[in-house]
Amino acid sequence: MFKRPNIRHLRAFSLTVRHNNVSRAAQLAHLSQSAVSQAIARLEDYYGCSLLERRNVGVFPTAYGSIATRRIDRATDRLGRAVERLLINRRSTSRLPVEVDRMISVSQLSALCAVAATGGFKSGADQLGLAQPSVHRAVRDLESLLGVSLFERTSRGISPTRLGAGFALEATLVLKEVDNIGDDLDIARGRFEGRIAVGSLALGQSDLLPLAITEVSRRYPRADFFLQDGSFEQLHHALQHGEIDMVIGARRLHPEPGLVQEVLFTDQLSVMARAGHPLAGRTDIQIADLAAWPWVLPRPGTPTRAVSDAIFEGSGYAPATGVIETGSMLMVRGLLAASDRLTVLSRRQVRVEEQAGLLVSLDFHPPGMAREIALMHRLDWRPTQLQEVLIQQLRDLAPESPAD
Repeated sequence: MFKRPNIRHLRAFSLTVRHNNVSRAAQLAHLSQSAVSQAIARLEDYYGCSLLERRNVGVFPTAYGSIATRRIDRATDRLGRAVERLLINRRSTSRLPVEVDRMISVSQLSALCAVAATGGFKSGADQLGLAQPSVHRAVRDLESLLGVSLFERTSRGISPTRLGAGFALEATLVLKEVDNIGDDLDIARGRFEGRIAVGSLALGQSDLLPLAITEVSRRYPRADFFLQDGSFEQLHHALQHGEIDMVIGARRLHPEPGLVQEVLFTDQLSVMARAGHPLAGRTDIQIADLAAWPWVLPRPGTPTRAVSDAIFEGSGYAPATGVIETGSMLMVRGLLAASDRLTVLSRRQVRVEEQAGLLVSLDFHPPGMAREIALMHRLDWRPTQLQEVLIQQLRDLAPESPAD
């Protein structure tokens, strides 16, 4: 199991920085002064750097200490808000300890997240590399502390309650902030060894993201990347749960609350077909001609599907029967190459096939055949410096105009 620092130690350190006084921090943390001093020493040992410097007028953070404090405060503030929301919504009237969030441990949060993600105490324990009784005890202690049931038994095993699911999501993001403390400090020391997790929709996989990652990897060869593809719904879920840091893909017209979208460029779409298609090479293509052929369409609700539907909207025509709907680019390429089907795609996505003479863009260019490609992330996300490097690389590589 990956060992994280004690969140109570992190809070004690932050209080010391805020008040420039170990004694005052000890009072606020309900600890002895020696316990706070030991906590800070353990953190400095854990991170391998000095976090505080002592002066005649008090204690002050080092440059590394200031970096750590910013991320610690994000983690503890988020945990405090999550506990407050949970307590407001709980039905029990039993009294709880004051500042209950300060009594929650990293092991309890880790156990909660693992059980919620895997759907069972045994599988959660396996994920953490711990004994099942230890994980079970950590979750039950957390439930007792909060005065709510976080899990319930169903016919399929263990599932989070409504309050448990929401709190597990927040706990995941708290732990993500804790993990980023080390990344921030490593980068500050010139060790670009962090990890970036990126979700990519179809276009992001074609050229922009691979080129950006290749450049960042060249500059920082010890940086790790985790790439995940899938539908927008899958990637949005992973984004909200802190499993990935950002998503590259077509801008959503009606985004979920809490989703920030930064437009990188506008991408031109085309009606694509196999080389040798009866419509290929024609310069007089009308909507009726397109409607005469079967189509491969993107999944409903996607930006490209909206553009595809707009081609026929109000024309009195519709794609020929036998439509195939898919979000798989491999399937789209295979279907186009093996049949006379048509589809709407960015030429960036099939540049290799077009250059190889396998697919062609039809000479049909109605208005509205474009979509915006965006970088998406959570509203309250604060990227590490390494993540900022990738973001800037994406901005730098983004084309200034649609593809020809």
